[in-house]
Amino acid sequence: MTLDIRGSKKTTRISDNRFIVFEELLSNAIDSYLIRKNETPNIPPLDVRFQIDLYTSDMFAKDSIGVQLIDKA
Repeated sequence: MTLDIRGSKKTTRISDNRFIVFEELLSNAIDSYLIRKNETPNIPPLDVRFQIDLYTSDMFAKDSIGVQLIDKA
């Protein structure tokens, strides 16, 4: 994946990478931070944390995952 600092992804095909959700969340957080830093140079450093919750979602024991990205600046 190529990150375009102006905020758009250069490729639009469907990815076979099963971790693409993490890449997208992280690239969006970085994009947002860089845009904000450009407008306000004296912001705190970027702090990004993933919260991943694994749980069983139904009576057939199919596992599910909850993903959250928390970015602070």
